[in-house]
Amino acid sequence: MAYGDGANGNIATVMRWTGTIAVPQSISFPAQTVASRALVAGSTFEVDPVAVASSGLPVSYESTTPAVCTVSGTTITMTGLGACTVLARQAGDAAWQPAPDASQSISILANTIWSGSMPGVPGNVQVVITGASASCTIDPTQTGFGAATAQMQTGLQAQYPGATLPNGVFSFRATGCAGDTLTVTITYPEAVAAQNLLLKWGPPSSGQASSWFNPGVSVSGGRTVVSYTVTDDGAGDSETTQPGVIADPFAVVQLAASASVIAPIPVPTLHQWMLLLMAAAAALMGARALRRAA
Repeated sequence: MAYGDGANGNIATVMRWTGTIAVPQSISFPAQTVASRALVAGSTFEVDPVAVASSGLPVSYESTTPAVCTVSGTTITMTGLGACTVLARQAGDAAWQPAPDASQSISILANTIWSGSMPGVPGNVQVVITGASASCTIDPTQTGFGAATAQMQTGLQAQYPGATLPNGVFSFRATGCAGDTLTVTITYPEAVAAQNLLLKWGPPSSGQASSWFNPGVSVSGGRTVVSYTVTDDGAGDSETTQPGVIADPFAVVQLAASASVIAPIPVPTLHQWMLLLMAAAAALMGARALRRAA
């Protein structure tokens, strides 16, 4: 569009532009509801709460710590120990400028607690492991109660003929435990019978062949809590080929005789004085019989 300046005869040109100016936006990404989680490699959890862009546009996520976690959509997968940092992004569009990134972190910690069922007994067993280094963690996919291996059964019958494992064998596998001595505390839902043995399967000392042995078990007064220690590549560790990996089978052993052990029922006996009186009465009756015969 042009217009003229009548005073001096100049002509000016005016340009008109129409369009949209992109508006700034921001992302609100609150702290996560669960700030720390026990490592279960390969397991997943969701971003909660999610991030929200002031523009209302969808937010995407990515991990800046792939060795600890990865992100797909809003699903986070644990891959290792440490701080899992999740970045929230919104790239903007024609109306909105890209938003500054926002981030939140979740601590992925070593898993040293297990809870689960035990064959033959109602309720759950609680297992807590202490004394572990920061990198030492339980593999939950290889932890719990199960059947004894053929080698365990053969060893059991060789050492305790006729013995059984009424609740199977509790085993755990821990990794990242190089040089660690772990204290394993097991809380049973019911008291362990006093006549039963509490034994571990593994080498009684470093370099020895595996067998059933007492690892120095400590038992609570109510016989519901037992604890013992196991050392990486040492006494009781059934995995000696991989440093830092501890495999630990432990069981309640019922001896062959224990199934039929019943408290003896006392047979009523006569008091000593009663026996003497009976003897005296018998002697008196005998004397009278002799007199009559005479």
